Amino acid sequence: MSILELWAANLDNITSGLLQLAEAVDERGGRDAADPLMRSFVGAVSGAIVPAWFAWAHDSDLDLAAGIDDALRHLEAGLPL
Repeated sequence: MSILELWAANLDNITSGLLQLAEAVDERGGRDAADPLMRSFVGAVSGAIVPAWFAWAHDSDLDLAAGIDDALRHLEAGLPL
């Protein structure tokens, strides 16, 4: 398997995960998972969570759930710096 094939497989996994999140939100909120606003919302939520995952991957003693909660709270507040 080549590097390009690995990247393609990884992108498929990411795309699948984002679609699953969009579908879950769609079930609760009634907005179509293919809606551009939904894709932006899902991208913002997942983008806020990724740094918490990376920090936890680097130090598994960190509380991942608390890190995700902090990230989502920061997103909800409008990402003030």
